[in-house]
Amino acid sequence: MNSFYRKSNRFFCLLLLTVLLAAQVLLSVGCARREAAPEADFGEECSVPCPGQYNAEASLSVPTWITRIDKTWFIVDCYHNQVLYNASEDALSEPLTGWRVLTGDVTHPHTIAGDGTLLLVDDTDQNRVLVFARSDAGADSGSSTASAPDNGPATADFILTQIFDDIGSRPHFISYDEPTSTFYVWSSMSGEMFLFRREDSQQNGPWSRVFDWLFGDLYRLFQGGNEESGSAYPRLYLAETHTIEDLAHLYIRSFTIIGDELFFVSGISSDGILRAPEILVCDKKSYEIRRRYPVPEDMAGMAQIAAFGVPGAGQPGSLPGQPGHEGSASAGSGSVFYGTDSTGSRGLFPVSKAENASGYLITISTDLYGSQDSARIILADSLEALSAGEYKDIYSEYFAGGGTPYALSYIDGSWYLTEHRLPDHAIWRFELEFGDGEAQNGSSAPVDITNVTPVY
Repeated sequence: MNSFYRKSNRFFCLLLLTVLLAAQVLLSVGCARREAAPEADFGEECSVPCPGQYNAEASLSVPTWITRIDKTWFIVDCYHNQVLYNASEDALSEPLTGWRVLTGDVTHPHTIAGDGTLLLVDDTDQNRVLVFARSDAGADSGSSTASAPDNGPATADFILTQIFDDIGSRPHFISYDEPTSTFYVWSSMSGEMFLFRREDSQQNGPWSRVFDWLFGDLYRLFQGGNEESGSAYPRLYLAETHTIEDLAHLYIRSFTIIGDELFFVSGISSDGILRAPEILVCDKKSYEIRRRYPVPEDMAGMAQIAAFGVPGAGQPGSLPGQPGHEGSASAGSGSVFYGTDSTGSRGLFPVSKAENASGYLITISTDLYGSQDSARIILADSLEALSAGEYKDIYSEYFAGGGTPYALSYIDGSWYLTEHRLPDHAIWRFELEFGDGEAQNGSSAPVDITNVTPVY
């Protein structure tokens, strides 16, 4: 009898293994078309700007993000429904028609972030996240040429590898957190945070690779993430989803990772019920609310918070769209920025002069009622100071004024600002200069805004 059961168990195991192998083969055959990399020359087939095609727009329409990832510059051209890129050393000196299109298959995108290998783009009005990888064929062909004729030809410098659908309601901001190797994707209208991580089975043992071969497609089928170009490229999976109930009925445009905390900008109502505006600070792991900072009604509709200095060694700090940092001995005793250097490398870079300069730059899009008449940039040395009116409005003094300042990036020693409503001043570059002496202008050290230059 025991011999019979042993034979039956072996037969059952072999039968199960055969079924699993057959399922894997069927899935592989079924996915074969999606795994094929797109052709480099897209010809006339694109109903939207073809990936790799030269940008046809001479100006930007509501730019919402500018950044540089691995020596390549990116601009999110929101109302033109496209993301642009340029790997030229003189990218910001070239006309916009010298930039190429990463994707035009998006509706009102807002941000892009990368980990050095993969790029994530939020497709805001389609509730999607798109994943791109640099193509092998186009790895060295990212430089653009301003004199390219007839807006082409298209070259596949980047490949769309995955699409994640049903990412909350209007995913609006993406940030890559380097210490945890995690992409944070924020759903602006539902209070949800989606965390994506690399599968990277190559870094695991042989049994993990066997498991991935047997069950990987089934697992990803349930996890979501439609594959567009196959397993030749690294894959992401949706690792966690968290909901912050206090933000579920607000329009929250962005967040900032600073150490082990998430700073959420103040937002306006998404359900018609007015609520007292406030900045929320949450624990990065538990998502419990640690602190609340009330703000005046005329700055309720914030776009971004950027921490511009970190006092002392080992103090956490980051900028929107850049990785958080837990501090390091190399930071020294002075202040540092977390940003991108001239080679595209991310890291800590010292602030000149002031040893304990710290504070916040905050862009404000609307007041509590949605009016853009309150749009401005403010400089403050603490978030507590906002409710007391202890801050400085730097927008009208240092910039043209009259528009809507939006996103802030820190790259290679300079700040970059995207702006709406002013076609001739869509992107600015400026610097913060720190002096010695007593505090002034709402900052913990003398701060001056210098070298303000319109880029586009």
